[in-house]
Amino acid sequence: MLETLAFNAWRIGKVVLPLAVVAYLGYDLGHTQASRSGELKLARLEQQYAAARAQDSQLHARQLQASQARYLVLQQQAHQIGSELLHTRAALAQAQAQHRKRITHVTQQDGPAFTGLGPDSLRLYQRFLGYTDADLAAAVPAANAGHAAATAEAAPAAAGLLPRDLLAHAADYGQWCQQLESQLQLFIRLHQQAATP
Repeated sequence: MLETLAFNAWRIGKVVLPLAVVAYLGYDLGHTQASRSGELKLARLEQQYAAARAQDSQLHARQLQASQARYLVLQQQAHQIGSELLHTRAALAQAQAQHRKRITHVTQQDGPAFTGLGPDSLRLYQRFLGYTDADLAAAVPAANAGHAAATAEAAPAAAGLLPRDLLAHAADYGQWCQQLESQLQLFIRLHQQAATP
């Protein structure tokens, strides 16, 4: 019986051993192919990821260059507008100096008949505030000093502001207003230029 069992084991081994070898070789071949397939897929994913990173890096670099170029343009515009603002302030200061010289002349031209602002002083006052000659012609008609109200009823000059003081105030206030307007216009222009792509 032992022989029969050994013989049967040998026959079974003869059948099972080749099947086991075939199964092992199939498993090994499948494992190898699966590993190679996985490695290929992993390599492709790594390449795709590297390409995507390179593309993102290039896009970021282009955006950074565009931002730097835009910054330089805005910086140049701000410098130009600042320079224009300085020139405008200098021109306004020069105009104010000329206006101050005109104050004495205009108050003398109005003469002593006016206890306040005469027609020439009033025109100069309005000009200081930025009104044009056309505005002045319509607003202030020429007046004759003899048509002034009874000067005896007017308060003495020592009790109020002298025409010279009123005109000096108008010159200062007019310059301040014109500076503000100039700044506003320059900043509006800078904002419009910055908004333009």
